[in-house]
Amino acid sequence: MVNAPADANTLELLAELAASTPRLDLAACRGQWELFDSTRVRAGRHVLEQGRAEALGICAQCPALAACGEWLESLPRRRRPKGVVAGRLIACKF
Repeated sequence: MVNAPADANTLELLAELAASTPRLDLAACRGQWELFDSTRVRAGRHVLEQGRAEALGICAQCPALAACGEWLESLPRRRRPKGVVAGRLIACKF
């Protein structure tokens, strides 16, 4: 499989997102993206819901929750990541 090169708009969007994303070094979610990602639909509904519940629990105890929430609120709604972010379930459909 050959990957097509990214177009200029995609690269610009990725650069913008990377520049605006805070480091959140103390975030409890670091290294656990699979629990927070809304695109894991292949795992099945039960596994996805279980992961979301676990992710929400991790967020509730996270020392970076306030900073993460501020970052999320600073983004336009159309640019917000999907899944569990800042203790919230964002635009997830199954």
